[in-house]
Amino acid sequence: MVIETIESVSEARLDAILQKYFTNSFRMGYISVDGVTMPVRYREMEEEIFNWKVNEEDVWICSFPKTGTTWTQEMAWMIMNDMDFERAKVNLGVRSPFLEVSALFDFRNSMKEIPGFEPPPFLKNSLQFVKNQPSPLCLKTHLPFNLLPRDIQSGSKKPKMIYISRNPKDTCTSYYHHSKLLEGYTGNFQDFCKLFLAGKLTLSDI
Repeated sequence: MVIETIESVSEARLDAILQKYFTNSFRMGYISVDGVTMPVRYREMEEEIFNWKVNEEDVWICSFPKTGTTWTQEMAWMIMNDMDFERAKVNLGVRSPFLEVSALFDFRNSMKEIPGFEPPPFLKNSLQFVKNQPSPLCLKTHLPFNLLPRDIQSGSKKPKMIYISRNPKDTCTSYYHHSKLLEGYTGNFQDFCKLFLAGKLTLSDI
């Protein structure tokens, strides 16, 4: 029996797994941006995010997917809004928007093909949605540091930033189930784990 290790899996094999099992109507393909795997739509958003006008009153919640982001968003938002449980009934995507989510879920083809289909504004055009929100804002991003706005990377703007980390094994397992349920992944856990370890999953780097 031959055991396939991550070291023995070729780049071409990993790309084939990604293309076969992790592309769909809202995720057409992938690119590498400064070593980070991103959906192709990110190319349309990259420059705008890099040149983003950072407001130092905002709180940035930064994490790799499936590390505890949603819990942290809820806690941070509640603290920022004096424990307003009534306003907290509003969808979290509205209260604490996800900066680059439109790159991960590109529904433009679905909007053309499915009569009456209209995703909420925070999914349809996440950058524009965030721009329209008043500060101070509780903002979520999964972008690694090297893809964050220039103002943050240079230190010229210093908003409050919360970084979240989690045990990699638990992160991989959780990300797998999330991807099967919500992101259109159709492969098995073994192939998903290979992509995870190789930095081939969305928002991963090598």
